[in-house]
Amino acid sequence: MKILCPIGIGELADKISILEIKKQKIKDQVKLKHINHELDSLRELVRKNNLTGLDTFIADLIDVNNKLWDVEDAIRLKDKAKDFGVEFVNLARQVYVYNDQRFALKDTINSHFGSEIVETKSYQKY
Repeated sequence: MKILCPIGIGELADKISILEIKKQKIKDQVKLKHINHELDSLRELVRKNNLTGLDTFIADLIDVNNKLWDVEDAIRLKDKAKDFGVEFVNLARQVYVYNDQRFALKDTINSHFGSEIVETKSYQKY
């Protein structure tokens, strides 16, 4: 079964970027089969909708999401070691900094392509 859900173009690009990262980092062949199937489906949507130039934005999202992935991994290691010191706090702060960059990129993508569906955030300034 497959459920189709309308999403913004920025969200589509973000999903593709995360799948591309998973494709590089995950070695389990069963998981890779699922990742590749989903990635192929999403890439087909990009092609069918003639979203020329989206790959440039996806590359930018891959850069930010890779940083976020690394920070999340580092946080999990600190958590596992029960090390909640200054470095843990700094890593935790990086999560929202990178998520803000990610949101800004998705917002730019939505504007660039005239997406009808856009993500909305409301956070306190830091």
